[in-house]
Amino acid sequence: MAERIYIAWRTQVGRDIGIRTRWLPVILRAKLYLLTGAPPYLRQVANTIRAILWNKPKLVIAELPQGPLLLLLSILKFILRFKLVVDVHTAFLVYDDRKGVLLNKPFTPLLQSADLIIVHNSEISKLLPKHLTKRAILVYDPPRKLIKSQDEGDYILLPASWRSDEPLEYILEEFLAANIKAPLVVTGDYKRREHLYHKYRNAPHIVFTGYLSNEEYLTTLSRAKAVIVTTTREYTLLSAGWEAIYAEKIAIVSETKTLKRLFGDAAIYFKPHIKGSLTKALEALDKNDILFYRLKVKLLRYLIITEVLNQLRLLAKTVNSLVIRNDRRRS
Repeated sequence: MAERIYIAWRTQVGRDIGIRTRWLPVILRAKLYLLTGAPPYLRQVANTIRAILWNKPKLVIAELPQGPLLLLLSILKFILRFKLVVDVHTAFLVYDDRKGVLLNKPFTPLLQSADLIIVHNSEISKLLPKHLTKRAILVYDPPRKLIKSQDEGDYILLPASWRSDEPLEYILEEFLAANIKAPLVVTGDYKRREHLYHKYRNAPHIVFTGYLSNEEYLTTLSRAKAVIVTTTREYTLLSAGWEAIYAEKIAIVSETKTLKRLFGDAAIYFKPHIKGSLTKALEALDKNDILFYRLKVKLLRYLIITEVLNQLRLLAKTVNSLVIRNDRRRS
């Protein structure tokens, strides 16, 4: 039995888990339960109840893209009196479609039941009710173990989730219009927007890899000339952004307030849907001041890693204090 457990729900089996799901259970000394199944999440509900009744934990940490998980844990916390920490993903508070509204928005008031709320960036904390901001703690995505390549390729990498907030058609059209010799390599499972794949799969200098394993993706990242980091959604810090920083890659970034706050002057920006904006950004890769961006991203990487390590130390200390206070109350 484990005094601390970490619960994450997934709809797919066999995919590489995210970097936060790898790191946070280790940092917080919690046993990971990665539970799979599709909505209405009946299998995950049963397995979550089973895990909590078996372990009788003092502390439960939960990943929150899904509102029903928070509902379930709020009920169980009321009965069993454990401490609850939630890692709030952007999709829990910002909605792109009806599915997000239905599965998450009705459950946001239940954040009141959390003893500690982990947020991914300072912007997203502004969406929390004011009385809950005191419970919020900022933790960036930790660095992942990267593959270092001695041979940098000539291609530009676009790590795509193929979700609706990514202006993929705009990027593909701009790339074809630009006078760029470097190929564009687009990763990710294109089944979410398969019509785009069929429309551009035979386009010159565009390569669709499909889903890549963790090792395959990191190898592809290590050899990229630059990385396109793109979303039209505010409050979102993309994993591709963190990966570009940690791999010390030049980033071509959608101009959102959230991303500009992270990258500062260490990125080349473009405005999605403005004709010629990405073309201009791509052409900047061949200019003399590209060395400036390489030096800036090296400095940014150092600063971010230092900050993340401090954030993780503070998180571990705060969580330990929660458990100690809970033990005193029980005794």
